[in-house]
Amino acid sequence: MVAELTANGKKHQSPALSLEIYDEKDETILAETSVTLDEPWRSRPPEDRIRAVIQQVEVRKRIFLIYRRYNTPKDGAGISLAYPTVVLKELTNKAPLEVNGKFGFNSPLRIRFRETPLDAETELTIESLGGKRWTDEDERYRQEKLKKAKP
Repeated sequence: MVAELTANGKKHQSPALSLEIYDEKDETILAETSVTLDEPWRSRPPEDRIRAVIQQVEVRKRIFLIYRRYNTPKDGAGISLAYPTVVLKELTNKAPLEVNGKFGFNSPLRIRFRETPLDAETELTIESLGGKRWTDEDERYRQEKLKKAKP
């Protein structure tokens, strides 16, 4: 796929982009860590609770670390279409994970792992509601909210 733009009479092309689309039945979940819910989700009845997970998924002999949200049981409990599955990293093999943080507003998730025992520890920090990378701006905003919340 290539995008074209004409500006001032000149054509400009984007670099080529290729997408691989696969069916959910092509994947194997190798490991899954549920993300702890924070308020207001934690106090909702079970049928009204969404579920967020960090998964290691094998697809066509490749392993991916992904963030995924599932609908509430009341809404069918399937993969949420409102929030996309986010590929965080392609892994060389399945790795033990440590996930710290909670699913909530202004809340980062920190994912630590080593792909092999000899590798340095990798830490990924993502935003817990949607799986996007946690930025310095996200952290500044969170710190401001924490300061305002203290009496």
